[in-house]
Amino acid sequence: MIIRLDRQFGLGLILAACGLVAGWFAGQGRNVHADDTAPLIDVKSIEGNSSLILYYPGEKKIFIYNAPFVGGPKSACAYVFTLTSPGGPISRQNCGTL
Repeated sequence: MIIRLDRQFGLGLILAACGLVAGWFAGQGRNVHADDTAPLIDVKSIEGNSSLILYYPGEKKIFIYNAPFVGGPKSACAYVFTLTSPGGPISRQNCGTL
């Protein structure tokens, strides 16, 4: 069985391959790093209430806001956890003592 490709399809295939190769070499040597100033945000259920958790990687701190979606428009921070090395001890402080 002989497959006959028309000229336009073949040219498109060659151009697509050239674009792929050019993109591959243009991206060589570049490292992508996450922004360590932007917080990571999560909402979890802690002791039956929803809690807002903010992690700031640059500061290595986790801020916990208990029941932030209940009551008035403002919510105070409840706890701050300061992280050390992976697997190392963490310290917890009440936000009012910062």
